[in-house]
Amino acid sequence: MIAIMYYQHASLNAYHFSILPPAKRMTKVPELNLKQYWGPGDVKQYKEDTSIKPFKVSYDAPVIEKLRAKLNDVPTLTPPLEGVAFEYGFNTNRLKEILKYWRTTYLGKWGEREQFLNKFPHFKTQIQGLNIHYIHVKPKVPAGTKVLPLLLLHGWPGSVREFYDIIPLLTSKSNDKDFVFEVIVPSLPGSHLIERLHVQSNHFEDGGHFAAMQLPEVLYKDVVTFVASLQNLTGYQYYRQLTSPLPVPTLRLDDYWGPGNGATYREDTTIRPFNISYPEAVIQKLAHKLTDVPHLAPPLENAGAFEYGFNGDRLQEILKYWREQYLPKWATEREPYLNRYPHFKTQIQGLDIHYIHVRPTTGEAGSGKPVLPLLLLHGWPGSVREFYDIIPLLTEPSEDKEFTFEVIVPSLPGFGWSQGSAREGMGGQKMAIVVKNLMERIGHKRFFVHGGDWGALITDMLGTYFPESVFGLHQSGCGVMGTLATWKTMIASMAPWMFLEERYIPYYFPLKPYFSEILLESGYMHIQATKPDTIGAALVGNPIGLAAYILEKFSTQTNRAFRTLPDGGLQRAFSLDALLDNVMIYYLTDSITTSQRLYAEAFSKRELFAGELEQIPNTVPTACAKFKHDVLHTIDWALEGHYKNLVQSNHFDEGGHFSVMQLPDVVYPTMGLLARAGLVLLGIIIAYGYKLYQQLSVTPRVPSNIEFFEYWGPEGGDPYGDSLEIVPFNISYPPEVIERLRKQLNDGAPLTAPLEETAFQYGFNSARLQEIVQYWRTDYLDRWDEREAYLNRFKHFKTKIQGLDIHFLRDKSDTVVNPKRIVPLLMLHGWPGSVREFYDIIPQLSKRTSDKEYVFDVIVPSLPGYGWSQGSSRPGLSASKVAVIMKNLMARLGYKRFYIQGGDWGAIIGNLMAILFEKDILGVHLNMCMASGSPLTMGKLLVSSLAPSYFIEKQYIDFYHPTWPKIAELILEGGYIHLQATKPDTIGTALQTNPIGLAAYILEKFSTWTNPSNRDLKDGGLEQHYSLDALLDNVMIYYLTNSITTSQRLYAESFSAAELAKEYENIPTNAPAACAKFRHELFQYPDWILKEHFTNLMQSNHYNEGGHFAAMQFPDVLYKDIVQFVNRLYRR
Repeated sequence: MIAIMYYQHASLNAYHFSILPPAKRMTKVPELNLKQYWGPGDVKQYKEDTSIKPFKVSYDAPVIEKLRAKLNDVPTLTPPLEGVAFEYGFNTNRLKEILKYWRTTYLGKWGEREQFLNKFPHFKTQIQGLNIHYIHVKPKVPAGTKVLPLLLLHGWPGSVREFYDIIPLLTSKSNDKDFVFEVIVPSLPGSHLIERLHVQSNHFEDGGHFAAMQLPEVLYKDVVTFVASLQNLTGYQYYRQLTSPLPVPTLRLDDYWGPGNGATYREDTTIRPFNISYPEAVIQKLAHKLTDVPHLAPPLENAGAFEYGFNGDRLQEILKYWREQYLPKWATEREPYLNRYPHFKTQIQGLDIHYIHVRPTTGEAGSGKPVLPLLLLHGWPGSVREFYDIIPLLTEPSEDKEFTFEVIVPSLPGFGWSQGSAREGMGGQKMAIVVKNLMERIGHKRFFVHGGDWGALITDMLGTYFPESVFGLHQSGCGVMGTLATWKTMIASMAPWMFLEERYIPYYFPLKPYFSEILLESGYMHIQATKPDTIGAALVGNPIGLAAYILEKFSTQTNRAFRTLPDGGLQRAFSLDALLDNVMIYYLTDSITTSQRLYAEAFSKRELFAGELEQIPNTVPTACAKFKHDVLHTIDWALEGHYKNLVQSNHFDEGGHFSVMQLPDVVYPTMGLLARAGLVLLGIIIAYGYKLYQQLSVTPRVPSNIEFFEYWGPEGGDPYGDSLEIVPFNISYPPEVIERLRKQLNDGAPLTAPLEETAFQYGFNSARLQEIVQYWRTDYLDRWDEREAYLNRFKHFKTKIQGLDIHFLRDKSDTVVNPKRIVPLLMLHGWPGSVREFYDIIPQLSKRTSDKEYVFDVIVPSLPGYGWSQGSSRPGLSASKVAVIMKNLMARLGYKRFYIQGGDWGAIIGNLMAILFEKDILGVHLNMCMASGSPLTMGKLLVSSLAPSYFIEKQYIDFYHPTWPKIAELILEGGYIHLQATKPDTIGTALQTNPIGLAAYILEKFSTWTNPSNRDLKDGGLEQHYSLDALLDNVMIYYLTNSITTSQRLYAESFSAAELAKEYENIPTNAPAACAKFRHELFQYPDWILKEHFTNLMQSNHYNEGGHFAAMQFPDVLYKDIVQFVNRLYRR
């Protein structure tokens, strides 16, 4: 079993890889440019100064006093949420304590600290155009003492200071070592430095994250032990530790793995017949995908046929057979063939588990013979289809055996038609429990088990943890993962004839090509054990890639020599129909992702890497069938350390990893021998997904228990004590606030120069930032009275909603009094925007114009935690909760029904309001329409990308496709989401205390989100569509209100597991909807996909210009789009 055995000898992999000849290694060491120039200016003028200059840490008193002044002049920090410590990032209460110590105690003794930093010799030298600083400490020892050079490298956010406590230990003579270190500690970068010091061999110490600073003595001893020669741990005491058996642990047999709340789960114990049946439309859709084949890269010339993976030419042949011969006979032959045995489903621990159940046929030969229950367990990328040819041999009576089998073949959870776990943690052990419970549901408290690949691992776990339930185990691919088995294998490799019959030695040795083969074939395991959902996303709904990914394993894992054959040897062992049956199971059930999750769970520290399984004896009678071309084998001597009752071990000169499917006639007799001996076949199940079925077939419901009075204010407030008063509000800040800002802008630290020949590719260009800061602190702030008056041009108000002071501005006509001609419009901004986004569009909406028979009563709130709206004091204020606050605000203003317009978070909140309060929404107009997050949506996106012209007008295809470059852009631009959704308070603190950083962080979004090509412009393209005054107005709102942290918390709350589990985005809304699609919006969905969610999508307009901030960039265009939509609905 490659999945297990790859890690069985993990401790040997590095050694064997290192001794492989270069041609056999997976990746060659790249040739590096060791003289690359990194300094400023023209490299042609550079002449390196190779001298080494002493250096001293020394700063004048004004520098320290300037720092003290900054620490004294700290702006108001956002208080931490009530009842939390560091969960949202650095706790600001603790930060204040540290700042106080820093500016008083620490800076008061800076002379002492500066002297301490100079306790070791410091130097500088020029390397590749850069001035490199380093500490160099030579030991003072008697002549003849062995001195070893040691390079110590820090990381981020560390520095050379990390090593101050360990340096004396390393450079001093002691009784625990017969050598000392000469220590070099550079401030990174430090390439080539060790050569400049004339050191020819290096030791690189790289310990724990801050180990040198936290535990210098521990790290010192570890370094010394390592250098002293890495003593082996093979002494008698260690051997005893490895061989001492562990007790069988007590396991929970009723863990809930389904979706939702397990506390309310009531298991349905019925067993339901199941039939494999797919409508013609599904098959035709697949046929279309196989017809619309993209250009496949041709195989490399003069390379082995399958040496680089699945051969493109051979894949084209298989795809042609699949669409032209296999699919035309799907309904008449292949689907009935898959249904040839009885299929069932039943609910186990919250999961719908699929299985085949075949009882033995009756007849003269079978009368009076005992019937033995046999559980057959598949692996990856196999399925129940592996066992179709062996089932008749097992269940039909015959003269050559005195018994027959009753066969149960489940699809492992997350494989095929078995539902995958909805929560993490379902590794092999948990699957063993599910399978055991399944057998008991069927009526078998004891049974035989057979398994291969993952099935073998689960079989072992069944025998190890539940020996009372298993008569016997039969495995194809027995393996043991652990240290003791590894050492036994190493010992046997030195004299294999002492442990094996000579003819079987090639099954196991020599080790070097053995491990070379494992390394070559195990890349899929690495990615599936670390990024299963990533690779799964590439394969699900992609039949061509799926076939290549799966069938390549059936080639190389059947016989590694098949890599050299043009056809991959597939039809030497299997029929194409059988292989495509297996691929179809993964494709039709969308189970590729959920099946791969088993790798991530099983190779976690809590399961296989915990090392527990090997040390618990498996006492159940066990048989191993070893096929010569299987991925790997374990010698019996190593197996017997775990399998204490290994009664059968047979070698077969043919066959590989999928032996039951390849050679059912060979495997079948070995099972019979095992049964006679009192054993059997082994098994269990595993995987982790298939929530897809539920998501596709079940639509979440709008919750009926919306909390309209949920309290978000400070502790001690009255949840029902909101004042109904609406209070006028005026934006007004005293001159000292503005002057303080000016001072901060004047005293800003020097910015790191941009890399040469770059614009905004690395973020906000610091040269451009300097220009903007200069304008801000002079021209803009000099006219602050003018800007403040402009921000007050509309009427502002505040009112208390659910414990929070909510700010909003409102503009309506004074000349229109007929209420039927006044249309309420709630406009919602996003991040990093504010109410300022709507200043240019509001006058057009609220005034009489010839293109509408009505005027809008425009209400523009600051979202909670944004601008002048109070932020929540407690966790949980997510987008859906904000939607409730906005609904309550409109009710406070006298409107039960109203229109909504929004972008960014405003679009998300507007969408949620249309879902939660569908009947109260006259219409929802969005300039960032989001589709459902269901697998159906993802599948439609994939289909749309394969044949966009079928679904989208030609002139608009490039708004949506090609899909992958747009996703890549999202990934490129989405780093802020990750940070704000996990550490909003940490990044918030950094921005709240630094107006220059705040401006860069916000304005960079107005550059790249307006048009991604702005990254290539030196000025970021900011003033192509916005004035600097407008942009700085928006930045000032965040600065003056100290709202950057509270605004970013919306990400953490809205992306929490509790919020996402509600699946609001998967609930369709019938509220009238309109989408304005601007070409450079971050992501767009075609209308045929949007209509799954917006079932009453009345308007969808495309605009060839414009980006994420449409109201601010193109107010006239957005205005006309809104009016066009409302005109469709307006009734006098």
